[in-house]
Amino acid sequence: MVEDKIISNNNSNMNTANENNPENEDNEEISQELDALNNQLDQLHSALDMMEQKNTDIQTQLLSLLQSSKEIRQQINVMQQNETPMEKN
Repeated sequence: MVEDKIISNNNSNMNTANENNPENEDNEEISQELDALNNQLDQLHSALDMMEQKNTDIQTQLLSLLQSSKEIRQQINVMQQNETPMEKN
């Protein structure tokens, strides 16, 4: 039991010494800065994911629009070809 009290006192003294240690304060500050940077990186990653999804959606819409435009032009060409022989008569 005496040994337990000595060990407990030593641990308490070490904890107090670590709390007052400038290096420990620097480590805590660095840890907080790293956490803040990680949060910012997570936010940037999310924003980039959203932008990438929007870009993909826009590309899909553009391809659809181009396909529709191509089909309309083909229909117009067919209509013009059908009208041209009648005009010749």
